[in-house]
Amino acid sequence: MNMNEDRIEKRERARVFFTLEEDITAEVSSHETAAQSIPVTVLSLSSGGVSFLGNRYKLPGIAEGEQLTLTALNFPQPLGTIDNIRVVIIYILDFQHNVRLSFGCEFVDIPGPLAEKIEEFVKFRLKNVHLDL
Repeated sequence: MNMNEDRIEKRERARVFFTLEEDITAEVSSHETAAQSIPVTVLSLSSGGVSFLGNRYKLPGIAEGEQLTLTALNFPQPLGTIDNIRVVIIYILDFQHNVRLSFGCEFVDIPGPLAEKIEEFVKFRLKNVHLDL
């Protein structure tokens, strides 16, 4: 039995990936860390959500289902900066011996025009940058 044949893709929207070298950054805060924003590195983006890497020691107690606020998401043009958007954590990948955690998040109440702008950016990037992994 091939493991890949058993894998079901649940994703409804196309997404694009970013390399660490591209250094797509954002700031994240939770209810507990509201007084301070924690820098994170964006890994992927779709009109439905975003994934990012963060330092485990700066994000203590963060759990699946928790809502976060992302600010200063600095994407390349034609998308540019997205500021102050709420997400809910869908999954956390914990690489036990690594300082980084990977978070997969879904947007909460994303305005329609912003979702459309992200969709257009994803299409643009897949067509023009050839990072359709």
